[in-house]
Amino acid sequence: MTIKLNVINCITILFKDKTVRDTITVSLPTTIKKKLDKYTKKEHINRSEIVREALKQYFIREEFNRLRSIMVPKAEKQGIYTDEDVFKLIS
Repeated sequence: MTIKLNVINCITILFKDKTVRDTITVSLPTTIKKKLDKYTKKEHINRSEIVREALKQYFIREEFNRLRSIMVPKAEKQGIYTDEDVFKLIS
């Protein structure tokens, strides 16, 4: 019996939650996988580290945007529109 497998560019990624790690598989376009592999060789770090850091940055940015969408209307009600307005208030 012969089994033929189609190879998809997949990466196994480990996520750390204190002492527990879960493994997931992510499918990437070939061009992104090639860039990822090139970078891992250049920087001497593994794929998981790069993806973990990218996800951390993504989640931080999303949380920032969520909080900003709440705070901007409140600031505008108080006449705060720019960084300069904030600086004037805290100086």
